[in-house]
Amino acid sequence: MNGRIAVSKAGHDAGKAYVIVGCDREFLLLADGIGRKLGNPKRKNLRHVEVCENEEASKLKQMISEKARGCDEAIRQVLHHL
Repeated sequence: MNGRIAVSKAGHDAGKAYVIVGCDREFLLLADGIGRKLGNPKRKNLRHVEVCENEEASKLKQMISEKARGCDEAIRQVLHHL
């Protein structure tokens, strides 16, 4: 799921878009590249987000797995163009 876009459906951040940077059974780790960067992702319940498809997912997935330099900037660029 890494690299996909997730939009929050519940909480104070409802309607905000994030990029998925990790996951487990019930929770996703989300980053937006601004307040929540790759080094400090937001933990959000899977039921409280809507996962969307995007064409940049494969590129972001590779950058996230490598924790590549400039990844936060790439996340910001993808979310800005939504």
